[in-house]
Amino acid sequence: MANEFNNKKIGEIGEDLAVKFLKKRGFYIISRNYLKSWGEIDIVAREKPAFVFGRFFRRIFKKEFKKALKNISREMYTIHFFEVKTTVTHEKISKIKNNIVAREMDPASRVNEKKLRNIINVAKTYMLENDLCLYQVHLVSVFMNLNDKTAFCELFYNIDR
Repeated sequence: MANEFNNKKIGEIGEDLAVKFLKKRGFYIISRNYLKSWGEIDIVAREKPAFVFGRFFRRIFKKEFKKALKNISREMYTIHFFEVKTTVTHEKISKIKNNIVAREMDPASRVNEKKLRNIINVAKTYMLENDLCLYQVHLVSVFMNLNDKTAFCELFYNIDR
C-alpha cells in the first residue's frame, strides 16, 4: 500500500495533517511552503491572539474591538516556522504513541545541522521581508499508517536552540 504513494505525496499529506494539528492548538496559518533558493519552510504561522474580554464587552464595543485588533503591532506577534517530517509506518499508531523515546524511525532525526541552518536562514529572510522581529522554529513529526489510515503528530518546540 505504501508503494502507491511517492515521497512528495506523502509529504503533502503529512503537511496537511500538521496544519490541522497546529490549528487545533491555536495557531493561525499564514503561509505554506515558503520557498527561497537556499531552502524552504513548510508552514509559517502565528498564535491566535488570546484576549480575556467577555462576550458582553465584545458585543457592545464590536467596532472599537475590531479597530483595536487591527492596530495591534505586528511586532507583538511571534512568528512560528514549522518543519514537517513525515514517516510512513506499518506499526499501530497507538504503539508508536506509547513508545515515544525508543523510536528508531523518528522523523526528527532527519533534521541535521545543515538543514536547520537553512531553515533559520529562510526564517530570517521571511522576518526581514515582512518587517517582523520575533520568531521560533519548531518541528512537527507526523507518523502515518496507510493500512489503517491513522496518523499521529508530535510537536517539538524551539529546535533552533
